[in-house]
Amino acid sequence: MTQRVLAAFTTARLLLRPFRPEDIDQAFALFADPEVMKYSVAGADSDRAATEARLARYQRDYERDGFGVFAMVDRGPGRLVGIAGLRRLEHGNEVELIYRLRRDKWGQGFASEAVSALIDRGFRELGLRRIFAFIEPENLASQRAALRVGMAFVEDTLYEGMPVQSYVITNPKGAERAA
Repeated sequence: MTQRVLAAFTTARLLLRPFRPEDIDQAFALFADPEVMKYSVAGADSDRAATEARLARYQRDYERDGFGVFAMVDRGPGRLVGIAGLRRLEHGNEVELIYRLRRDKWGQGFASEAVSALIDRGFRELGLRRIFAFIEPENLASQRAALRVGMAFVEDTLYEGMPVQSYVITNPKGAERAA
Protein backbone atom coordinates (compact mmCIF):
# COMPACT_ATOMS: atom_id res chain seq x y z
CA MET A 1 0.00 0.00 0.00
CA THR A 2 1.40 3.40 -0.92
CA GLN A 3 1.84 5.97 1.76
CA ARG A 4 -0.67 8.78 1.63
CA VAL A 5 0.77 12.26 1.62
CA LEU A 6 -0.79 15.48 2.81
CA ALA A 7 0.35 17.99 0.18
CA ALA A 8 0.43 21.76 0.49
CA PHE A 9 -3.01 23.37 0.27
CA THR A 10 -4.81 26.69 0.56
CA THR A 11 -7.73 28.00 2.56
CA ALA A 12 -9.54 31.31 2.08
CA ARG A 13 -6.61 33.30 3.53
CA LEU A 14 -3.79 30.82 4.04
CA LEU A 15 -1.28 28.63 2.27
CA LEU A 16 -0.19 25.66 4.36
CA ARG A 17 2.99 24.06 3.03
CA PRO A 18 6.17 22.37 4.18
CA PHE A 19 8.84 24.74 5.46
CA ARG A 20 11.51 25.97 3.05
CA PRO A 21 15.07 27.13 3.82
CA GLU A 22 14.10 30.74 3.14
CA ASP A 23 11.55 30.58 6.00
CA ILE A 24 14.25 30.47 8.68
CA ASP A 25 14.22 34.16 9.67
CA GLN A 26 10.45 34.35 10.02
CA ALA A 27 10.35 30.95 11.72
CA PHE A 28 13.00 31.98 14.23
CA ALA A 29 11.03 35.16 15.05
CA LEU A 30 7.99 32.97 15.77
CA PHE A 31 9.73 30.22 17.75
CA ALA A 32 11.91 32.64 19.75
CA ASP A 33 8.90 34.63 21.01
CA PRO A 34 8.34 33.55 24.63
CA GLU A 35 4.65 34.55 24.51
CA VAL A 36 3.97 32.49 21.39
CA MET A 37 5.83 29.52 22.87
CA LYS A 38 4.47 29.93 26.41
CA TYR A 39 2.43 26.72 26.19
CA SER A 40 4.95 24.68 24.21
CA VAL A 41 6.58 21.66 25.85
CA ALA A 42 9.80 22.52 23.99
CA GLY A 43 9.72 26.18 24.97
CA ALA A 44 11.08 29.09 22.94
CA ASP A 45 14.10 28.65 20.67
CA SER A 46 17.19 30.37 22.05
CA ASP A 47 18.96 30.75 18.70
CA ARG A 48 18.65 30.14 14.96
CA ALA A 49 20.32 26.74 15.30
CA ALA A 50 17.45 25.57 17.53
CA THR A 51 14.92 26.71 14.92
CA GLU A 52 16.90 25.02 12.14
CA ALA A 53 16.87 21.78 14.17
CA ARG A 54 13.12 22.13 14.76
CA LEU A 55 12.44 22.62 11.03
CA ALA A 56 14.66 19.61 10.23
CA ARG A 57 12.52 17.49 12.62
CA TYR A 58 9.38 18.72 10.87
CA GLN A 59 10.90 17.66 7.53
CA ARG A 60 11.85 14.20 8.86
CA ASP A 61 8.31 13.73 10.21
CA TYR A 62 6.87 14.69 6.83
CA GLU A 63 9.17 12.28 4.98
CA ARG A 64 8.44 9.44 7.44
CA ASP A 65 4.68 9.90 7.80
CA GLY A 66 3.53 11.82 4.73
CA PHE A 67 2.25 14.61 6.97
CA GLY A 68 3.63 16.97 9.55
CA VAL A 69 3.85 20.57 10.66
CA PHE A 70 3.32 23.14 7.92
CA ALA A 71 4.28 26.76 7.55
CA MET A 72 1.07 28.81 7.78
CA VAL A 73 1.51 31.63 5.25
CA ASP A 74 -0.84 34.59 4.75
CA ARG A 75 -1.79 34.40 1.06
CA GLY A 76 -2.05 38.21 0.85
CA PRO A 77 1.39 39.45 1.83
CA GLY A 78 2.97 35.99 1.70
CA ARG A 79 4.39 36.21 5.22
CA LEU A 80 4.59 33.41 7.76
CA VAL A 81 1.83 33.87 10.34
CA GLY A 82 2.36 30.64 12.23
CA ILE A 83 2.48 26.87 12.07
CA ALA A 84 -0.22 24.24 11.92
CA GLY A 85 0.00 20.56 11.37
CA LEU A 86 -0.62 16.96 12.25
CA ARG A 87 2.07 15.04 14.05
CA ARG A 88 2.26 11.40 15.08
CA LEU A 89 2.49 11.00 18.82
CA GLU A 90 5.81 9.61 19.96
CA HIS A 91 4.28 6.50 21.52
CA GLY A 92 1.73 4.76 19.33
CA ASN A 93 -0.20 5.52 16.18
CA GLU A 94 -2.35 8.42 17.33
CA VAL A 95 -2.04 11.82 15.69
CA GLU A 96 -2.09 15.22 17.35
CA LEU A 97 -2.95 18.61 16.00
CA ILE A 98 -0.60 21.49 16.76
CA TYR A 99 -0.70 25.17 15.92
CA ARG A 100 1.03 28.42 16.88
CA LEU A 101 0.47 31.96 15.63
CA ARG A 102 2.46 35.17 15.68
CA ARG A 103 1.11 37.44 18.40
CA ASP A 104 -0.05 40.09 15.93
CA LYS A 105 -2.29 37.44 14.31
CA TRP A 106 -4.03 36.24 17.50
CA GLY A 107 -7.81 36.57 17.56
CA GLN A 108 -8.25 36.83 13.78
CA GLY A 109 -9.51 33.30 13.11
CA PHE A 110 -6.34 32.03 11.42
CA ALA A 111 -5.96 29.09 13.84
CA SER A 112 -9.54 27.92 13.36
CA GLU A 113 -9.25 28.27 9.58
CA ALA A 114 -6.05 26.22 9.41
CA VAL A 115 -7.15 23.63 11.97
CA SER A 116 -10.51 23.02 10.28
CA ALA A 117 -8.78 22.40 6.96
CA LEU A 118 -6.18 20.11 8.56
CA ILE A 119 -8.84 18.03 10.31
CA ASP A 120 -10.81 17.70 7.07
CA ARG A 121 -7.74 16.66 5.10
CA GLY A 122 -6.52 14.34 7.84
CA PHE A 123 -9.79 12.45 7.66
CA ARG A 124 -10.41 12.66 3.93
CA GLU A 125 -6.91 12.34 2.47
CA LEU A 126 -5.04 10.41 5.15
CA GLY A 127 -7.93 8.27 6.39
CA LEU A 128 -7.21 9.06 10.04
CA ARG A 129 -9.60 7.60 12.59
CA ARG A 130 -9.26 10.44 15.09
CA ILE A 131 -7.14 13.47 15.89
CA PHE A 132 -6.12 14.71 19.32
CA ALA A 133 -5.08 18.08 20.72
CA PHE A 134 -3.32 18.56 24.06
CA ILE A 135 -3.90 21.99 25.54
CA GLU A 136 -2.68 23.49 28.81
CA PRO A 137 -5.51 24.33 31.25
CA GLU A 138 -4.56 28.03 31.21
CA ASN A 139 -4.62 28.29 27.40
CA LEU A 140 -8.25 29.33 27.05
CA ALA A 141 -7.88 30.66 23.49
CA SER A 142 -6.65 27.27 22.22
CA GLN A 143 -9.41 25.48 24.12
CA ARG A 144 -12.01 27.71 22.44
CA ALA A 145 -10.38 27.09 19.03
CA ALA A 146 -10.50 23.31 19.58
CA LEU A 147 -14.18 23.43 20.53
CA ARG A 148 -14.99 25.74 17.61
CA VAL A 149 -13.71 23.15 15.11
CA GLY A 150 -15.71 20.32 16.66
CA MET A 151 -13.20 18.77 19.05
CA ALA A 152 -14.53 17.47 22.37
CA PHE A 153 -12.86 17.56 25.78
CA VAL A 154 -11.77 14.08 26.86
CA GLU A 155 -9.87 14.38 30.12
CA ASP A 156 -7.22 16.07 32.20
CA THR A 157 -3.98 14.17 31.64
CA LEU A 158 -0.21 14.53 31.33
CA TYR A 159 1.62 15.22 28.08
CA GLU A 160 5.39 14.83 28.30
CA GLY A 161 5.07 15.44 32.03
CA MET A 162 2.94 18.59 31.71
CA PRO A 163 -0.66 18.77 32.92
CA VAL A 164 -2.92 19.24 29.89
CA GLN A 165 -6.48 18.79 28.77
CA SER A 166 -6.95 16.35 25.92
CA TYR A 167 -9.43 16.99 23.13
CA VAL A 168 -10.40 14.67 20.29
CA ILE A 169 -12.35 14.66 17.08
CA THR A 170 -13.36 11.40 15.42
CA ASN A 171 -13.72 10.82 11.70
CA PRO A 172 -17.48 10.93 11.05
CA LYS A 173 -17.09 8.45 8.17
CA GLY A 174 -14.95 5.98 10.03
CA ALA A 175 -11.42 5.50 8.84
CA GLU A 176 -9.80 3.64 6.02
CA ARG A 177 -6.73 2.92 8.10
CA ALA A 178 -5.20 3.71 11.44
CA ALA A 179 -2.70 6.55 11.45
